[in-house]
Amino acid sequence: MPQRRLPWCAVIPPQHPAAAERADWSMITAPEVVIVPDADSPGMKYAETVAELLQAEDSSRIVAIVQLEGLRPDSGDDIVDWVEKVHAGDELKAAGELELAAAHAVALKRRERPL
Repeated sequence: MPQRRLPWCAVIPPQHPAAAERADWSMITAPEVVIVPDADSPGMKYAETVAELLQAEDSSRIVAIVQLEGLRPDSGDDIVDWVEKVHAGDELKAAGELELAAAHAVALKRRERPL
């Protein structure tokens, strides 16, 4: 099967309550960042904290949070579970759906910006 190069990279930071503030986010220099949280309240809180930190580091950066469709609320499931449970392990199909969701989230954030 031919491999497809995806237009993004992934970073998986340590996830415990204070980890976001202690992590070194300086390696993330992209002008657009999409965060995919775990499907629970702590996952969303962590994602929101990371988004705030990244935005504070570079106010021109667009930071969007994408919640994955099909994961049970408060399950704690993550993107790996999403690929397995929602897409039956089909990584290409999952990547295509994620790419569309990410593009949509970034476009919405762009529209929120003042001209």
